[in-house]
Amino acid sequence: MPSATSDPGAYPPPPPVYPPPREGIRAAEIRAAGGAEARDLRLTDPWLVLVLALALAGQVLVWSQISGYRLADSAEYMERAFEVAQGRALDPSTMRSFAFSALLVPYFWVADLFGITDLRGVVHAIRATQMFFGLAAVLVVARMGARLFGRAGGLACGALLAVNPVFAQYTVTPLSASAAMLFVVLGMAGMERASEPERATLRRGLTTGLWFGGSILMAFQCIPVAAAFIAFAPLRRAWRRPGHLVGLVCGVAVMLLAQATLDWWMFGTFASALQAYVVQNAGYIGANLLRQIGLEDFAIKIYLAIDEAHAKTGNVASTTQGVSMYPRDWYLTQLTSLCVVVPAAICAGVGVLRALRRPRWILVATLVVLAANVLVLSTKGSKSFRLWVPLLPLIALLAGGGWAWLFAGGGGALGRVRSSLGVLTLALGSLLGARIVLDTNLSQFSGYWKAMEIVNAHARPSRGEIVVGSAYHWAADFRAREGVRLLKLREHIDRWPNLDAEQRANLLAGFADLDWYVGHGQTLFQDPEILRAVNELFEVHAVLDDRETYEDLQPIYVLKRRTGDPDARTFFEVFTDTAGGQPNFPPLYQSRIQHPRSVRYRRPDADGTVSEMVFLGFDVDPSMVDGQQAWVTYHWYAGPLHGRRYQIIDSLTDRRGGGFFNNHEPGMGACPTTEWSEGSIVRESFLTRIAPDPWSFGGAYRRGELMPVDLWIAVVEIDAAGEQIGGLNPHLPSTAGPISRVPGPGGWASLNGHRWSPQAQLQVGGFWMPVIDERRVPDDGRMIQAQP
Repeated sequence: MPSATSDPGAYPPPPPVYPPPREGIRAAEIRAAGGAEARDLRLTDPWLVLVLALALAGQVLVWSQISGYRLADSAEYMERAFEVAQGRALDPSTMRSFAFSALLVPYFWVADLFGITDLRGVVHAIRATQMFFGLAAVLVVARMGARLFGRAGGLACGALLAVNPVFAQYTVTPLSASAAMLFVVLGMAGMERASEPERATLRRGLTTGLWFGGSILMAFQCIPVAAAFIAFAPLRRAWRRPGHLVGLVCGVAVMLLAQATLDWWMFGTFASALQAYVVQNAGYIGANLLRQIGLEDFAIKIYLAIDEAHAKTGNVASTTQGVSMYPRDWYLTQLTSLCVVVPAAICAGVGVLRALRRPRWILVATLVVLAANVLVLSTKGSKSFRLWVPLLPLIALLAGGGWAWLFAGGGGALGRVRSSLGVLTLALGSLLGARIVLDTNLSQFSGYWKAMEIVNAHARPSRGEIVVGSAYHWAADFRAREGVRLLKLREHIDRWPNLDAEQRANLLAGFADLDWYVGHGQTLFQDPEILRAVNELFEVHAVLDDRETYEDLQPIYVLKRRTGDPDARTFFEVFTDTAGGQPNFPPLYQSRIQHPRSVRYRRPDADGTVSEMVFLGFDVDPSMVDGQQAWVTYHWYAGPLHGRRYQIIDSLTDRRGGGFFNNHEPGMGACPTTEWSEGSIVRESFLTRIAPDPWSFGGAYRRGELMPVDLWIAVVEIDAAGEQIGGLNPHLPSTAGPISRVPGPGGWASLNGHRWSPQAQLQVGGFWMPVIDERRVPDDGRMIQAQP
């Protein structure tokens, strides 16, 4: 045994002390946060099951609130799958990948195999599949979070994704974003696992690349997401290992090749959908950037070039996609009110600070990819948080890291307090997320589903098939029951301004193929030519209107083929059998009017002739739209009008002057006075749009059962540009001169008691409109206040 004084050189030097490897540091952090076993978060963990149940509860809440498709894309994905299942070719002008629709084809094959014609159940099955994609994304995020932040942090990552209101809404809607989100987070998980050099293998790189490539197939908007993550691969030693890097690139390349081949198979051109998407989006984003730096002329040229390219393929684009409809900071200002609830936003902010203070490659990559994609989305014209769905796992990962930093780890009383605060934070986030969901209108297009129910109720398979068309085909898709067939219009009626003469004629001719037609006001009244064609074939069976739910969508008209009933509701009717002894002899016709009047609107002309039209009276049907609106009909007798163009200035008002102002040409322009023949009777009808709040219409009368409504009418002459150039003066049948108009203490009036409005309209009558229960104001003595 050598002594303490022995030569130290006789012994080997002690081994050098190296810092522990990075993985060792991370393992220590994980153990501190939740224990070593936290890295294996499994489905047997009751808290993980609770997180998944929380996500499912949010999805069920959304499903319970949904009525109608929220977006045309939802029905389009299913429609394309249905068409392929039926062996039909797709429109080659599409810019959307068929990959997601391909996932839905088996549902329609099964339905066809079992002879199922009512496809609403298929839509429910597709929604359930979307929910599964969302739940799977929560699971993957939670497990990845556990590997990074410990068990508690992983559970927080999953919970923060689960309570996100955008996640809840769009993982129930049949959209490709749900599947794309799952593939993105699977790709992220692959890169996170490859952070350990021994796991950065060719196989893992290939799998990760396939996941990122699959996200692109599901939704082209994931191109910048996948590209940004892959761009990080050469920056980290483990990720840039030759095998892993080659596998990563090859995996993405294989999926892009699959997409290009799918385009060729479905549309006849290699990579057509992929190329069109890249050109459009890169073009619009680039043009926006040019416009923002002052190169307006170059930006406009790019906008027009893209629109022209789409016009050649029949896919109408609009420069509104390029011109920003919201400010660039819209996502930032609306973030906490529509997407990321305040507790989650605070945790995400802390998570960003943590990622910057103690950087890890996967978190830094997540932060940079998220920021870059939000910046790109902010440059686009239209903005919606549904475009954020593939990015939600990135936000949840950062927020979960922040939550773990704030609330996880530690023992004793302080640790229990932190844990309790963390649970309360997640609970508050859940409540706020549910509140956003409940405040979101998920039924804007529900009227089309209700319209289809009305049509379905008339189906009698034994009598033959009912054919129905819809202005928004997608809004009524897959809602037809047995005995009803939804037929797509020959052209898109909402694209009427962009159709040429041949396309318009083809569209109008297609109405003859229908037994029923469903359309909202904007499509029916956008051009008199449309209304004329529809009115010739159909009568009004029902009208659906719910302003709060339908928002800017005007009332939805349910029209059925004319039955021959002379009293059926139509938009206008012209009767020429008005001679003595015929059914519509004016005195006989007028006796059938609910509120008969006789006001002659006339004037002498410079050439000694007279221009005249006679108001015979009006009808009011308050039963339309469950009593919320009234179907009003005017009756006119045509005197000599000499081909002049007249406009009716009419108002339905309460006693304070508020109400419905309906300045229009007869038949909403589809039956102009230039086409009236002398001696004919014209009947025109329309739906009122009276304000629902008592301050705007009705006032204190809304406390009772009836409220008085006054009808005022003037007739003015207009030129080709719509400018007023004259008018007809009201006369009584028994007087030679016009009704006088003099000022008085109560407003304008005549010497024989007639009332005038400040707009020179004569009061031609009035009626009592019933006040339905939903519109009645409590008689509690309080003043009626203006709506904010």
